[in-house]
Amino acid sequence: LESDVCAPSVEGGDDTAYVGWGGYDTIPELEEIDEVEDLFVGDGGVVRDWLERGASGWRLDAADRMGPEFLALIRDATKETSPDAIVIAEQWWDSTPWLLGDQADSTMNYRFRRAVIGLVNGATPDPDGSLPALGPVAFANAMDAVREDYPEPAYQALMNIVDSHDTARILWTLTPGQDNDTAKTAPEALAVGKARQRLVAAIQLTFPGMASIYYGDEVGLTGFDDPDDRRPYPWGAEDLELREWYRTLARLRASHEALREGDLQFLLAEDAAGTLAYLRRSPTAAAVVALNLSDRARLLDVPVAGRVPDGSVLVDALSGIGPATVSGGRLSVSLAPGSVAVLVSGPTADLLAPAAPTALEALAGPGSVELTWTPVADAARYRVLRSLVTGGGYQVVGDTTAVGFSDDSVSDGVPYHYVVVALDD
Repeated sequence: LESDVCAPSVEGGDDTAYVGWGGYDTIPELEEIDEVEDLFVGDGGVVRDWLERGASGWRLDAADRMGPEFLALIRDATKETSPDAIVIAEQWWDSTPWLLGDQADSTMNYRFRRAVIGLVNGATPDPDGSLPALGPVAFANAMDAVREDYPEPAYQALMNIVDSHDTARILWTLTPGQDNDTAKTAPEALAVGKARQRLVAAIQLTFPGMASIYYGDEVGLTGFDDPDDRRPYPWGAEDLELREWYRTLARLRASHEALREGDLQFLLAEDAAGTLAYLRRSPTAAAVVALNLSDRARLLDVPVAGRVPDGSVLVDALSGIGPATVSGGRLSVSLAPGSVAVLVSGPTADLLAPAAPTALEALAGPGSVELTWTPVADAARYRVLRSLVTGGGYQVVGDTTAVGFSDDSVSDGVPYHYVVVALDD
């Protein structure tokens, strides 16, 4: 690394050179010594001062280049000053070591970026390394892997990005053609890129975590890798249709509980058909996101049994098409080529399950066990499950509309454990 001229630490000293990070003379490297730690995390230090001035948190560039002890000090100073302030670590791959509760709250989710581009765009040349194509099954597996890797609080706060100041812009990436302005702004190619970007935005804004939109993406700003990705906002030349698409998705996320707080479950992933569907589900709301990534119209038969009850009516909040009614545990969704629907439940939807039965009692007799429990309001029937061990391994014994059940399939002298569940469908 090159050394750059600076003032000596003491008057008349000869230590007039510093090492610049990556050779950049604007980014001096600092050693993690007491004086530096005090500068950043001490009383009146950088971390505390800016939070007291109103900053909402810290994004730590190249967090993997910092020592874990220093990161822990930054976290402590942040939470002591502003308990709700967030600490985001920049890390391009598996960020697990930084997300265990003692360093960062979240990470820039480059894993999401790579997966969603591979899904929508196929195999993609990229300045930071070619991105492999992912079919719907591989995409679902990749996203499930992210959830398996990270603690739930970190997973729910992931900074879901599709580009940044360190990458080519998403529109550039999705637009076919060579990496030059002429090819990337040709009208036909640009139309393809923007159609793909609409799908990417729909996934980004309906996924768990924080949808992080790089300024200008929402109005069609393009650009190659750094520094071309830092072009000024295109005042007066915005793509207003694309901006309205982002606004619609953002309003939908803000107004629908399931898209902000709901659990994620993949319902359908078919590589041959190029279709994908996933559910965002909160206790009182549901949203089914269905995508057709193929070049043909598709009719998706989406299984929702046990997740969205029969009779539930969902409406596509993007197009207003619908309503679609759940029947037989399935939802039928017709999609044009390269399109997406976000089917949401209405305010009157009854998605709350009945309360759990109480006062369950079991009376053993010769060759049978008599079960009784207290009735549950709104329960249409009850399901009885049995296991040889407590805490798992339960299998369905039968359903009943009564508040009692006779299990005649037991063997004398064998201990059994029972669970009774109230159902409203």
